[in-house]
Amino acid sequence: MLDNLFKSFDGLLKEKHSLSAKADQLARNERQLVEKLSRALAGSGYRVVPVSDAGSAPGRAGGKMRGRIKRLQCPKCERTFAHPLPMSRHLKATHNVTVGGKKKGRRKTA
Repeated sequence: MLDNLFKSFDGLLKEKHSLSAKADQLARNERQLVEKLSRALAGSGYRVVPVSDAGSAPGRAGGKMRGRIKRLQCPKCERTFAHPLPMSRHLKATHNVTVGGKKKGRRKTA
């Protein structure tokens, strides 16, 4: 009877090690996928940041943006942006300039 108990514990231990190895492999695969996603999104101007607190919205603390580095500066003023899309909208709305640098002509009203 004691022999069967030890065999059962041995089987459980082997299964635990097997599951642990599978969990490590899954964690490695997940890290690799996140790294690939991060590189792909970086080409579009996005940045993948880890979520430190699951209870709060990512990148926000008290309504203020946190963790975003504003590296893009408007060529017409001192305003900085973390992503090209808001800068493009700012240029169109504030300076009446399209992304290509051409001034946007206004339509004549009749």
